[in-house]
Amino acid sequence: LELRDLIKPGQMLADRPEVPEDYREILSEFRSNVAPSDIEEARNTIEAELGWKNGDFEIIRLLNCGSMGEVYLATHKDYNIPLAVKVLPGSKERKIKKVMEEMRAIREILSWYVDISVESAIAVKVMDRLLALMEQELDYRHDLKNWQELFGFSRSRPNKKSLKKDGTIPIQGTDFWAPMYFKATERALVMSYVEGVELTDEKEGVSDPKERKGLAYKLWSYLQGRIMDSGNGLYPLDLHLGNILKATKSGKVVLLDTGQVGKIGISGERK
Repeated sequence: LELRDLIKPGQMLADRPEVPEDYREILSEFRSNVAPSDIEEARNTIEAELGWKNGDFEIIRLLNCGSMGEVYLATHKDYNIPLAVKVLPGSKERKIKKVMEEMRAIREILSWYVDISVESAIAVKVMDRLLALMEQELDYRHDLKNWQELFGFSRSRPNKKSLKKDGTIPIQGTDFWAPMYFKATERALVMSYVEGVELTDEKEGVSDPKERKGLAYKLWSYLQGRIMDSGNGLYPLDLHLGNILKATKSGKVVLLDTGQVGKIGISGERK
């Protein structure tokens, strides 16, 4: 058996502690190896999913491209700020579903040996977790729900007056910020656009060692608070450097991408 498209499994396995470090280093290269779909296919997906009409919106450029979707800078006549629109074109959806079929077939064969092989038992558990996360990422409505629950907006949508000119809203009780999520369907997600750079950017990122250490402590404190004190035990699973921005003008630290969440469900486990 063979996985014909290693990009998404490779990206996810790169963060798994069960995978040896030298393998994780190579697998992490998959993060920057994703080709975008045709822009017309992305436009058609936006129109079909969001009901937007040609002429009411404009795609400016591609912002980011991943195996589970693409993010475009766009404008729409009903919004007075630039938008980041995440879409899952049909060609990309079919491709990832084929990969998941192949993963399930491999998982089935591995399951035959769980009673005699510790490695197989571990691999089956990892495969189950990866498949569950990929299934969740195929529906962008999960992104919206996770954004509400992770950042404290579950009871009511945040007041639009709290939306700043740079496209950010404050995450209550933290020093961090997030984009505003306006609308989600299964294959499209509309967010405010936040202009920024990765924290590791050589020119505009966080370069001072003392500042980096302080930021790492704040991020860890945020995660610890989510797990221990949030009430629901939810925490962001995909909080790698590519999903943390430094806003270009304000210097705010902005947390992106709520497609994956983890949960530690009972008080005893949390403690």
